[in-house]
Amino acid sequence: MFKSIFRLIVLIALLAACSDIERDNPLDPKNPDSYSETPILIEAFVNNQLEYVEYATQALNQIEAEFSDQVDIIIVEYHRVHPVDTNNLDVYANPLFDGLHQDYADNYENPKGVPDIYVNGSQGRVFGAYDINSVYYRLSPIISDLAGQQSKYSLEVDLETSGNQLNVDYRLARLGKESDQNLQLHVVLIKDYGIPGARRIVDKVTYPDAEFISKIDKGEYAEGSIDNISCPNLPNYALFALTKQGSITVLKTLKKEILW
Repeated sequence: MFKSIFRLIVLIALLAACSDIERDNPLDPKNPDSYSETPILIEAFVNNQLEYVEYATQALNQIEAEFSDQVDIIIVEYHRVHPVDTNNLDVYANPLFDGLHQDYADNYENPKGVPDIYVNGSQGRVFGAYDINSVYYRLSPIISDLAGQQSKYSLEVDLETSGNQLNVDYRLARLGKESDQNLQLHVVLIKDYGIPGARRIVDKVTYPDAEFISKIDKGEYAEGSIDNISCPNLPNYALFALTKQGSITVLKTLKKEILW
């Protein structure tokens, strides 16, 4: 009996001591100097019926091949309807992406067009293509500059499927020394058709709607669910991008496989 009580006293003392240990884990929300790493998100608005767009997609392939071993990169393609593609031959095109593209282009001087590539929303843009090198040599220094970029957010998601419905539970932490508010969590669903030129197709996006997170205190979490997302094409991946409301700057990105 005495030994059991003694062990209990020691355990309580250890727990009390642990509570006073300085928090130095960079992923601990209670650590005021905490941070997380985040992938670089490259979003390309394209139409695969135009030859000069092919230059851009080939340059993206080159970027992925040369940088992916050193930098965490996520590349997705929004195939959009284009006036030149009069027969709507791009089978992956979705008119919804035209509005999303316009929102992106409104943050820059040039109007929208294809190909049009955005890096973390507002952190870089490569517009137009003359050949593969004309895209590669403009895009690669942007990737180099953003390599190792830190984020003041930590994001975890759990995915659950039922038939062709996707349910998302998320947990978003605000890292660092400041609280934040008016955040939006966007969901982008990616289909890999297993053929060249169709490995990173955006199948669906929650635009113009997004999950709204009104406030997160520093060192705290915001939790929520996004339920019953219809996925008739059974996409392979779910991409989550965090922005401030009314902004295209991507603050945190997470990609997760969907198991159907």
